[in-house]
Amino acid sequence: MLKKREATDLGDKWLFWISSNKNSQESLRIAIECILVQNTNWGTVEATKRKIEEFRKNNIVKSGFWDKDWWREIDIETLKELIRPSGFHNQKSVYIKELIKNWDRIEKAKNLIERRKILLNIKGIGNESADSILVYAFDEASFVIDTYTKRILHRAENIDTKNLTNNYMKWKNYLESNVPDSNSIVDNYKFLHAYFIYIGRNYCLKTKPKCNDCEIKSTCNFFLSTISV
Repeated sequence: MLKKREATDLGDKWLFWISSNKNSQESLRIAIECILVQNTNWGTVEATKRKIEEFRKNNIVKSGFWDKDWWREIDIETLKELIRPSGFHNQKSVYIKELIKNWDRIEKAKNLIERRKILLNIKGIGNESADSILVYAFDEASFVIDTYTKRILHRAENIDTKNLTNNYMKWKNYLESNVPDSNSIVDNYKFLHAYFIYIGRNYCLKTKPKCNDCEIKSTCNFFLSTISV
């Protein structure tokens, strides 16, 4: 359904997120960013990171930005203020601390199922955040379902949303059973999810979608149904 696209066209954030074989600090970065971006937009995440970097510079912090020990040692009240730009800072500070507390277990998990179970037991991490961490931080074949994905599939493929309802796992199982299996299945999952977000934000809007400009209009049932015969 979606034509291939270079990751660089999706933005700098996605260029990093889509990359493979991340080290421990890079994986932790993805996980923390997944928490920071909850219920907000990426601009607030960038603002939060700038505020943290300024704090670290002023306090001459020598450890790496994404060093788990730094995130573990910083007191929660300071953390709350540092992540305030991302919104819901009181809750997210707790989520981050819980993530850090369990990070060693997450990294040492033997397989996707075990790692996903650990993530879902952490306060503040639901299905979408867990799958985002799995596929982008750990290169696990776990497709992420979000609002953009459901909206685009409903319109472009005439997917019956009533049949799948709002059950996250039904959507997830549907996608994972319909994405062609290959040696690069993880890359396919990353690319498709990122591309759904790109299309959803730029063309397939909730109201007044920009169908005429959309890159997938030639295969979109919603658009084709609006064309006069």
